[in-house]
Order: sequence, then structure tokens, then C-alpha cells
Amino acid sequence: MSDNKNTDQSPKAEKTDPVPPARLASRKLVLIACIATLALSGVINGALDGRWANRTELQEHGQLLQQVPEIVGDWVLIKDEPLEENAQAMLQCYGSLTRYYRNRITGEELGLLLIYGPRGPVAVHVPEVCYSSAGTFPSGPPRVQSLSDSKQDTFWVTQFDRSSDGKSAFEVWYAWSTGTMWEAANHPRFWMTHQLYKIQVAGPISTRTDETSPVERFMEVFIPILRNGAVSPIM
Repeated sequence: MSDNKNTDQSPKAEKTDPVPPARLASRKLVLIACIATLALSGVINGALDGRWANRTELQEHGQLLQQVPEIVGDWVLIKDEPLEENAQAMLQCYGSLTRYYRNRITGEELGLLLIYGPRGPVAVHVPEVCYSSAGTFPSGPPRVQSLSDSKQDTFWVTQFDRSSDGKSAFEVWYAWSTGTMWEAANHPRFWMTHQLYKIQVAGPISTRTDETSPVERFMEVFIPILRNGAVSPIM
């Protein structure tokens, strides 16, 4: 006699426990915190790169850099050119000055870069990066240098070599400012300001250890001139 018992062996659906309300709330809080963090990061980055700034007013202020004279002591302007497009795109400058001067007595030449722009991109612009990409390399760590007439102004000084024999060596002085003193700062990106000035001057190194370099002699004359209106305190 056949067995009529049900032999269906199909698997039974597994029961899943509902997620406790407390755990759901915790997940929502984590999600909200992540969204808030991303939003805050966007706001901070926007402030650092000047995304929310009134560019028209800032560009008008940046035009003051054009007041820099063509004659700086014994140094005479020989070339004036606009900032390169890729540099402008990276730095988002409100004003810039790219010039080359020659000493009418010694014949020495040097290059000047003066920029005014949003704190973020201007603060991270250092010659160790831009000159290294052009085939040169630092010959040593940067040092801090002040001027004889103003110990409050300090500058980073880095020497570069174009060749391994050091015959094409030059030095670069650079610093940041909010329109008052110039400072060889370690972290200008964290200064409590939305805009920054940056100065960078490159020229030949001294051939004698007992004399000042061409760049230093230029800076001794040039920095006081900047305070006559081309560079003013950032409000």
C-alpha cells in the first residue's frame, strides 16, 4: 500500500529580523553627518580658492600692482609680460605682475613675480615646485633671510642649479603678505585671510661670499616702494 504522506522537500523561506528602530536612526545620523561633511568641505574649498568672492572688486584692487615703477633704484625694466595662462588658471589671481629688470651699472638681470589672489592656490605656490618642473633642482634646503633695513620682513631663499656643475646656479627669494609685512611662512594657507600677496624674485647668486646678492640688493630698494600703494593691507 502506497504512502500518501506529503514528501515535498522545498526549502522554507528564511525569516529575517526587522532592523531595530535605534539602528535605523543611527544609520541616518551617519548618512547625514557624511553629507554635512561633504557640504562643509565644499564651502571651505570654495572660500580658499575664491569661488564665492566678488571678483570685480578684487580685480580692481589687484590693478594696484600696476603702480610698481619701471625704475627701481639702479634697476630698469627691460620686459613686462602677462602671467602665463596655465599659471593664471591654477592661481586664479586677481592681479599679477611679471617683470624683468636689469641693473644699469652692473648689467645683472633678475625676474619678478608679484601676485594677489585667493589664499588657497597662492599659498601653495612655491618655486621648489614650478622650477623643478622646468628641469632645475634645489641645491640645498631653503633658508630664511631678512633685509638689513627691515628685520620684520623675512623671505625664503632657495638656490637652484640648471646643471650638475653648478655653473648655471641662481637663487629665488619668496614670501607672502596680507599687505603689511612679508613673511617666510610655513603654512600661509591657514592664515586668517581670504586673499594673499606673494612675491618671488629670481636672479644670479653672488660670486663672492662677502657681498650681497643681486636679488638682495634689489629687494632692499623694492620692498619699501611696494608700501607706497601697490601693496596695501587686505581688509
